[in-house]
Amino acid sequence: DYEFYSNSYTLYDNFKYSNKLTPLQIQELKKGQKKMTYMLSELTKLCRKYNIKYWLTGGSLIGVLLYKNWIPWDGDIDMCMLEEDYNILKKVKDELPSSMWFQTLETDPLYDRKNLPDAKIRDLKSCYLDSQDGEKWHNGLQIDILTYKKVDNKLISRFKYNDYQDYQYNEIFPLKTDIFDNIEVYIPNKYKTYSIKNWKYYPP
Repeated sequence: DYEFYSNSYTLYDNFKYSNKLTPLQIQELKKGQKKMTYMLSELTKLCRKYNIKYWLTGGSLIGVLLYKNWIPWDGDIDMCMLEEDYNILKKVKDELPSSMWFQTLETDPLYDRKNLPDAKIRDLKSCYLDSQDGEKWHNGLQIDILTYKKVDNKLISRFKYNDYQDYQYNEIFPLKTDIFDNIEVYIPNKYKTYSIKNWKYYPP
């Protein structure tokens, strides 16, 4: 918003934040990011164990490309995978730590999949205080998972929003590895093309 681009900001750990955030709120944001880093680490271990392929997208991918870490003010993790990999993950999800919950329409009847990713992995010991006001579903810190269907040489998404659009297969695969907060993660094969396609710039 305007405050971010003006001279009015909160400086914390050498980054500029909107002055709507107090230092205490920024500290709480950092605690949440550490918790979600743990969630991503556990999910990545499970994906490697069963050869489940995923790639980071959205703010998480931007964090990899710019910082090898979080965008300083980001509040969730964004990832995509093919339907076939997602179906494997659903079968083995109970191997995740007990503090992590696989939220779908099947596990949470209040989950509004029409306007949300296919699944969220929630932390059961935390919540967002100011987002999704009025919603009744579980609101723990989250990893968003959106699936793609492979049709010929295209990857088709049911959820057209920002960088959740259709891609050529070779724009995503074979996946490359990079670092996010000391975790080796997967990113799109043509990440520069992906960045320009979605955010008009590389680096974004």
